[in-house]
Amino acid sequence: MQLSSIKNLSFNKINFNTRKNNYVKLAPLAYDSVSFQGKPQIKTNSDNVRKANNLGKRTLEQLQSGKTKQETLALLLEECPELSVKSIDELQKTEGTSYYAFFTHKISKDFAPVDSVLYLNLSEAKGNEHSDYFYASDLAHEYTHALQTLNGDNMVQIRDMSLNDKKMAELIGGFGGSIFSYFDNAAQTQAILKNLSGYDKSQILKYGHVVPRKQDVDEKTFLKNLGYKNFGDYAKYVNNLFDKCFDLACAQVETSSAENVLPELKELYLTLKAQGRIEELRPIVKKYCIMQAQGEKEAYTTEAEFARRYCTTKSSINLDNFVMYYSLLEKALER
Repeated sequence: MQLSSIKNLSFNKINFNTRKNNYVKLAPLAYDSVSFQGKPQIKTNSDNVRKANNLGKRTLEQLQSGKTKQETLALLLEECPELSVKSIDELQKTEGTSYYAFFTHKISKDFAPVDSVLYLNLSEAKGNEHSDYFYASDLAHEYTHALQTLNGDNMVQIRDMSLNDKKMAELIGGFGGSIFSYFDNAAQTQAILKNLSGYDKSQILKYGHVVPRKQDVDEKTFLKNLGYKNFGDYAKYVNNLFDKCFDLACAQVETSSAENVLPELKELYLTLKAQGRIEELRPIVKKYCIMQAQGEKEAYTTEAEFARRYCTTKSSINLDNFVMYYSLLEKALER
């Protein structure tokens, strides 16, 4: 198992609950394969899911009627005027990332969200027959994350985890963001690829997105394909992996330079270590990762529900694999 990806620590730029639309990629990965599947437990009554789906629906309708992306942004800003919207090109230039959409924000001293930005692909070029749907779906996904932050729920959790200490919150966010990135990228990619058909994979190569279509999702079959006898085996694996990631992050903080970890956060970590309190940090960081998994589960629920509408079906679809991945990850970390 290779965990060197955690070398890119998140302690130097703390953007709490930074969210990305990070679709599965087919590049080879040097990680153990993990994959999860099951009947999605979709929160169809979630207010965030409802609002985000409604925005996606209205945006898609306007795009299909001939309006430009820039013109449809009026819908978003009408719903959420406190959001800033920028082209994803700006993020790619400054961060070197390659996302379709991205939500980020910071928190103030009193634990309120500030500098909330939604980066979107604002190019008007129509790359394929699904371009309008993909854009509206990306928007709905990221708007779900924006709502999770702006409604204050995530801020309350972060404040409680840190006992209202801003620096402690930044330390928790640095650890949690770095560790969760493994589950959110390498592990998620392997999990989803194991559950998609060859046809679906060819569609990803063609479009860069998962094209929605009907697919039966069954947890038992999914786990069997991965070599897991039951959920308990999977939960054990996840928690062992979390502990390894946490220990690795600790070691890297201690040897890091100011370029990777803010000096004041490293000082706080070393103070906790001197006091023999690092083990107190482990369960708090795990709570942060659980919060992240819950947020992704809800955002992918939005996406799956939006895709069902696009496919004009009420049946299970391939995008439900994302929902179940984060649902099982959440439950495993809670053990």
